[in-house]
Amino acid sequence: MFFFAEASLAHETARTLRDLGDLAGAERHFVRSVRTRRAATFTRTHAVTLSYLGSVRFRQGGIDGVCESWSVALGAMDGVRSGRTRQIVLDMRSALAPYRRRPGGAPSLVGGSGSWSRIRSAVVRTRPPVMRTTSAGSVSGTVDDQDAM
Repeated sequence: MFFFAEASLAHETARTLRDLGDLAGAERHFVRSVRTRRAATFTRTHAVTLSYLGSVRFRQGGIDGVCESWSVALGAMDGVRSGRTRQIVLDMRSALAPYRRRPGGAPSLVGGSGSWSRIRSAVVRTRPPVMRTTSAGSVSGTVDDQDAM
């Protein structure tokens, strides 16, 4: 019989709370999931959880937390190739798009714009993999020029 590990249960609880609009509760459970997950073993899930945490913080206007979560998530995604991580990077780009052309990022959300500029730059530089099927039928992750922001 299989039971959810604490980190997985916290992750699923956070997603449910987020979808119900309880952002503070979702943040609390995403943090718990990040703290209890074996990141080295579950790299992709850890990166996804950090990304979701950043998104919840973004919706709450907690820009320092956003920068921290998304920066660590992008670092954890290094070498990970999955449709979900690709979508997460695209979601980050979409969230940052309104601030893309503003000098210094989103100073209205932050006391200083330095941390916002760092995360904006990191997301813009991160090019999500495009999943392709090779002639042998296997799936590989490559980057397409049309994905550049």
